[in-house]
Amino acid sequence: MGKYLMLWRMKKEAVPSDPEEYDKLINMLSLMVRQAMEEGVTDWGVFANNEGYAIFEGNFEDLMVGQRLIAPYVEYIDVQQVLNVEDADKVHRESMNVMKAMTPPQ
Repeated sequence: MGKYLMLWRMKKEAVPSDPEEYDKLINMLSLMVRQAMEEGVTDWGVFANNEGYAIFEGNFEDLMVGQRLIAPYVEYIDVQQVLNVEDADKVHRESMNVMKAMTPPQ
C-alpha cells in the first residue's frame, strides 16, 4: 500500500458562471470528496486560488480510479508517492548496502 500526495486545481472550463450551477457543482464535488475520505483519502484541502491537495493511502490502481472520477472538474498538477521516515530509512540502508557491494576493495 502506498501513500500519495496529489496537488490539483479546478479546471476553469468546468466552473460555471451561473451561481446556482456553481453551487450545484461545489456541492457535488464536496460529496465526492467526503466519499473519497471514506475510501482512502486521509486529508484534503483547498487553497484560495481554487487549487488544493489530497493525501491518499492505498494502491495505485485505486488512486487512478478516483482520479478519473473527478477528472472532468479537476486537473492534477503533481502526484507524488510519499515515504514515511521508516520507509525512507529502509531505502537509505538498502541503497548503502548496494553501494558498499559495488565498491571495489582497496
